[in-house]
Amino acid sequence: MKKCTIVMYHFVRNMYETDYPEIKGLLVDKFKKQINYLMNNYTIISLGEYVNFLNDKGEIPNDSCILTFDDGLKDHYEHVLPILKEKKISGCFFIATKPLVDYSVLPVQKVQFLLAKLGTEKLAREFNLILENKHMDLFEKHLIDDVKHIDREDWYDNWDTTFTSNLKYCIASLPWKIKDSIVDEIFSKSFENEEEFSRELYLNWDEIKEMVDGGMSFGTHSHSHPDLSKVSEEEQINELKVSKEIMEKKLGKEINLCSYPYGIPSDASIKALKDLKYNCALIYTGGKLNEGKVDLYKISRFDTNELPFQ
Repeated sequence: MKKCTIVMYHFVRNMYETDYPEIKGLLVDKFKKQINYLMNNYTIISLGEYVNFLNDKGEIPNDSCILTFDDGLKDHYEHVLPILKEKKISGCFFIATKPLVDYSVLPVQKVQFLLAKLGTEKLAREFNLILENKHMDLFEKHLIDDVKHIDREDWYDNWDTTFTSNLKYCIASLPWKIKDSIVDEIFSKSFENEEEFSRELYLNWDEIKEMVDGGMSFGTHSHSHPDLSKVSEEEQINELKVSKEIMEKKLGKEINLCSYPYGIPSDASIKALKDLKYNCALIYTGGKLNEGKVDLYKISRFDTNELPFQ
């Protein structure tokens, strides 16, 4: 039975050389070591090759590996691309398109950088205050503290404290638009220029086009990075449709690959992907190996932290 390991990356940077060393990411040297490990133990293939295999249109080696990168971060151009080109291998990069349109910062990154700047205790205090003053009906359920125990063990990991895991969970479980409005309010008080921050954080179209010309593949990561399972069917369709249209217009090529924001699909999003002629979509529900023929719209991934580095 053919096996395919797909690895998911986000931040790849030397955190301690940046203004926000607390950001959770992978050091560049560790990324190089992990790439060496993967090349020594697997055959690196493209996501397109794997999709062809799943559609009975080609074969893949017995132990294949695909490299994927989410969120369209500048790290991927500055640190990842040179290493992949040096090794003569490719990766697949998934872009949330809203920052490329209005130079905003995605809520998921706003929370990450607020944690890095304010710390868990101060961010929780700011969040609870807004929740109490403006959304009292949600206050008790979503109050952030260091005592509450989440009934989903997958929210706890080896690099977050219980308090930080509680914070992330309570924020993520709020209704989408309320969560975003609170995060926006705190971010605007903590960071002066969101446009400048966005331009420094995310890839631009020139960089994306250079990466495409260098053999990298691209897919969508929705438009504004919501948890698709928590928004309306209409919003899910729009998120997947708009991002696809923007990327196809800018790059002049068909875009038919997707990774779900937060790794979470829904029945409606899967139907929308099929209707919009996407070829596949990637999930993340804890590291899982793809064995044999798997569902094209539920292809599993490992987080980089779940694999060895050398």
